[in-house]
Amino acid sequence: QCTCSHVLASCSTALMQGRYTWRHDSVLLTLEGWIARHLDSHNSKPLVDHAHPHISQSFVRPGKTRRTRNKSKPQLLLSKARDWVLLVDYTHDKMVFPEFIYVTNKRPDIVIYSRETCHVILIELTCPAEEGILPAHVRKKARYTPLKESIEARNIWTVELMTVEAGARGFVARSMNSCLRKLGFSANLASKVCKEVSLIVAKCSHTIWLSHKNPHWAKK
Repeated sequence: QCTCSHVLASCSTALMQGRYTWRHDSVLLTLEGWIARHLDSHNSKPLVDHAHPHISQSFVRPGKTRRTRNKSKPQLLLSKARDWVLLVDYTHDKMVFPEFIYVTNKRPDIVIYSRETCHVILIELTCPAEEGILPAHVRKKARYTPLKESIEARNIWTVELMTVEAGARGFVARSMNSCLRKLGFSANLASKVCKEVSLIVAKCSHTIWLSHKNPHWAKK
């Protein structure tokens, strides 16, 4: 008797037939839509120098005291450029890693780069069983860390590597929300994206479960 975890994430037949890849790419397609719209909005805005606040912030009204803020705003990954480009790797539409950054046959699921600032963001998506989220996170970090180090060794590009996980039963790991927040998504919008990802992965897993006794798999 196959367990739920086996059917949804560990079956070699399902893996070979592309059932898990279909689920993975469905989640990736959802993320691509949200990130693409976010980058379009971000790139259309004027560049703001956060390091030098407006001169009006240096003055204090008579009888008032200047408010001191102990907490500084975190520096967002996209804030220093307005030329970000998005690349996504699919099974049916394979991405070629930009050779002007580094020549490699490795293909992270999502690559976002800026030629202005020579900054590249690598995002790797995994859809394991919930009990395998932590091992998947460690495994993917170990897989792409050498690529990150090789790029940075040239002293030209700065690399940010993030792995994100969406559990096969619909649980979205905290890494997903953290990644979106670093890209500049608001808390509400990041939560909305995570809920949509959760729904997509759960629907795909439901289809995989309903088909687990069927030896044939047709593309959905």
